[in-house]
Amino acid sequence: MADREQRWRKQLHDYSPRIDGEAWAMIRPRLLEWMEQIGPAPVALTKDLLFNLTRLAAHCWEQGWDLTPETVLSEAVVEHHIALRVRKGHADNPHARTTLRQARLTLVDSEPLGVRFTRPQRHRSPAPFDPSDYSLIESWAKSRRDANHRRTACAIAALGMGAGLRAAEMAGVRRADVLHLPGGLSVNVTVGHPRTVPLLHDWEPLLHLSLEEAGETDHLVGVTGEVSGGNYVGDFTTKSGGPDSRRMRVTWLVTHLQFGTPLDLLLATAGNTTLDSFQRYLDHVQRDSESADRLMRGSGAVR
Repeated sequence: MADREQRWRKQLHDYSPRIDGEAWAMIRPRLLEWMEQIGPAPVALTKDLLFNLTRLAAHCWEQGWDLTPETVLSEAVVEHHIALRVRKGHADNPHARTTLRQARLTLVDSEPLGVRFTRPQRHRSPAPFDPSDYSLIESWAKSRRDANHRRTACAIAALGMGAGLRAAEMAGVRRADVLHLPGGLSVNVTVGHPRTVPLLHDWEPLLHLSLEEAGETDHLVGVTGEVSGGNYVGDFTTKSGGPDSRRMRVTWLVTHLQFGTPLDLLLATAGNTTLDSFQRYLDHVQRDSESADRLMRGSGAVR
């Protein structure tokens, strides 16, 4: 065991990536700190971690973002970094994505040693976005330079995070499907399971930005005058470093469960989600004892 740790520490000490010297001087102390938190690992895994964490941290340093695990390893930053590399001609790298997500389990989510660097089970739903990711998602949507892309990105973020729409449902929303009601904006879903979904207030500004770029009969997602599908949403977010539509839907569902939204109302508004399927979302709900006590006494009940 001592020999293994000694070899691991030598591997860390000898690591010297081909990046800008000033950037490496800033990144190296943080990288070593992260590796200490992760702990000794096999040579191949350590090599993967060093390479991918360094490349991602260098990207954050170039962008002027904080070099904290919460920022560097956020889903939005990881996808943004990988998408940039794809645009530069590099192949998409699922292995790098998996390595970085598993590093987040240890550095941010504090998963115990026994479950580090294991592949997530297929039957589990994606984890919801952390609130610290919300500003990054908003920034991604607003920063698209092309008008079509900006309209699309703002719509995807607003409809996913604010209404929990699936990718195909987002692609079917026209400007005329957005209702301006006394309580706020609502969306008429016409694809799959028709229904009306009230938008969470925090995501209304992004949807307004999308509406400003669209004609009355235009779809909010895709090229003006053309009809897109669910695959377009996935391709768009992957290539532009945007948020995954499934994770946005999970985030919306968990947000409502956290609010204490009645299940019958949430089931109807979510569209074809069974009661049994909610168990996987309940795993992500965290509630402090004070709010739990208030809800159980009926203080937050809808009358």
